[in-house]
Amino acid sequence: ILSSNKNNDIFIVTARTSRVEWNKDLFSVAEYLGVFKENIYFTEGSYKWEILQSLGIDLHFDDDREEIKLIRKNCPKMAAIQIYDPEFYD
Repeated sequence: ILSSNKNNDIFIVTARTSRVEWNKDLFSVAEYLGVFKENIYFTEGSYKWEILQSLGIDLHFDDDREEIKLIRKNCPKMAAIQIYDPEFYD
């Protein structure tokens, strides 16, 4: 759907901590998707909406219902879409 090759800037904003040894999977997926390391942001457990807003993000996908509610409340111009992968939660 979206690709860095189509003039879209792709970011990863995660609530994870920035400890490199805990994020090898994240960096691997980012590399596979063509997301630059400088476009990966760690909230260290805080909510994401402030970082998303400061980056001027237009569209955000998240699996956390609370994150989506806060983004919609605090960033009304941003489209926030909740995703769900049943295999991940089973």
